Amino acid sequence: MASMHHTSCVLRSFNIAFFGTDHFAIPSLRRLVQKSNENKELISELTVITPPDATSGRGNKILKPAPIKLEAIGLGLAVHHPPPKKFGAWELPPSISNRPYDLAIAVSFGYFIPKRILAGFPYGGVNVHPSLLPK
Repeated sequence: MASMHHTSCVLRSFNIAFFGTDHFAIPSLRRLVQKSNENKELISELTVITPPDATSGRGNKILKPAPIKLEAIGLGLAVHHPPPKKFGAWELPPSISNRPYDLAIAVSFGYFIPKRILAGFPYGGVNVHPSLLPK
């Protein structure tokens, strides 16, 4: 009789930096929060990075937050903003736990994330965008 040998895979919990802006990013963020709530050992921290509030209206006097910011606040998540038009010099904010981020998830973010920031994620990043790419 052949013996069965089972190995267990030890997963570490991930600190995730979620980069998003518009309504398209909201379902992905909600799903990450849902997965985090279902399995606390999967995601230890989820932080949202989104562009600063934009001015709009007559005379650009009204500050309008990105839809993902409002969703993140409603979900009780930390929100950070890179400075407008100076994202290249921006530094990723420290995580709440002071443990480095493990993974970047960008969903319809609107900025190119500099290579030097992406290089800081040991598990790299995932980019989801709603546009159709040419052949």
